[in-house]
Amino acid sequence: MKRLYQILLLASLFAFMGTTQIHAKKKCVGKMYICGVSYSFTDTVVYITSVQEIDSAWVDAKTDFLSDRNYYSYQLKDYFIKKGEDKRVCTVFFAQKRKDLNKKYVKMMKRFSKKGNVEIKQIPDAEFRFKTEIPDPESLIEQPELTKAERKALKAAAKKKKKQSSEKSKE
Repeated sequence: MKRLYQILLLASLFAFMGTTQIHAKKKCVGKMYICGVSYSFTDTVVYITSVQEIDSAWVDAKTDFLSDRNYYSYQLKDYFIKKGEDKRVCTVFFAQKRKDLNKKYVKMMKRFSKKGNVEIKQIPDAEFRFKTEIPDPESLIEQPELTKAERKALKAAAKKKKKQSSEKSKE
């Protein structure tokens, strides 16, 4: 009977988790600095954009990671597809301070220049610029946070449930 109770509890927990949607909160930080790198595993040429400033950048509220950064790498990839080079891997690097991104940029340039068979080409700003990506409005809606009393009540209920289950297992 106890085993059946545990299985039912676990199944209901998984069912609840499957229906719950988790949205990352996003916040606008204003300026963000970004640069892109494009390389191919079959080519010895590495293309690098300059460090560019984008306005109204959105970041994940918890991690401060650039939100929807895959869209920025897609912008760079689209640039190369238009040039007829569709088999390139595009990556972006970002930071909220230009100084921090410049450090990453220099480190990346050193890494590529150590490899003797790699040619580094700079993409001129006149040819390619990153455009600000605006996230979908649903992800900007703030979920109501629990009050301190609600968190405390949930914690107490979890402790009580754990205590009851440990007492039943002793029997």
